[in-house]
Amino acid sequence: MGNMHELQHDLNAAPFNSEAAWGLFNTPEGWLIGYGTTVPADASVGWAPGALFFQVDGSTEATYWYVNVGTRASSNFDAFDLNIAENALLSGITATASEINRATDLSARVVGLAVTTAITEAAHEGKTILMTGAGGARTFTLPAATGAGGRYRFVVGEVNTSGYLIKAAVGTDLFEGMIIGASTTDSQTDAARTWLSGANDDTVTLNGTTTGGAAIGDWIEFEDLSAVGWFVRGMITQSGTEATPFSDTVA
Repeated sequence: MGNMHELQHDLNAAPFNSEAAWGLFNTPEGWLIGYGTTVPADASVGWAPGALFFQVDGSTEATYWYVNVGTRASSNFDAFDLNIAENALLSGITATASEINRATDLSARVVGLAVTTAITEAAHEGKTILMTGAGGARTFTLPAATGAGGRYRFVVGEVNTSGYLIKAAVGTDLFEGMIIGASTTDSQTDAARTWLSGANDDTVTLNGTTTGGAAIGDWIEFEDLSAVGWFVRGMITQSGTEATPFSDTVA
């Protein structure tokens, strides 16, 4: 009960005013809590290690809370980082904020593209890129290949007989992979067509007819698994005299 009486005495005696600095809860190790308009100077005597001091002068959030990292004989009050607890919870996470947003932001999983666009990691990686805008050719240029593992999935949202072109940033970023094609005239038992990339191919063209993109839902995915190119896979619908969607167009 003695400790409770001492606590009550400290609280009752605490001069809640605007003096420079006051201490509360005096223990054998020193004062545990303090408040005032002026943070105790370094080397002040009497503050317990770990003591908290609240600066009540209207300071910003980042500088109103201090902790004694010194000793009772020589205090050293440092501004307490309110993000310490958050940082402890996030210990071990190496992803950046933008990377976390790309992976978890459900509101931005689908990105619609109706005009010629330079594809970027920040805006398009890991998303479903819905291609629309019939009536004119649309060119989508991939970012430079780095081997970082980014994925870019293009889906036909509107058949465009003027063509969707998906191209590498430079001619040395080559495409490697396979696209499966089915004809609009195929029956359920007809064999699919397999289109393999050529040695120098850096472009995929879906012209809405012969080279694919003849149906909504056709898709092509590019995966950045090499510093000198892209792995490609996809499924497309073709009409007329079918032809490969792969070509070499980038200098």
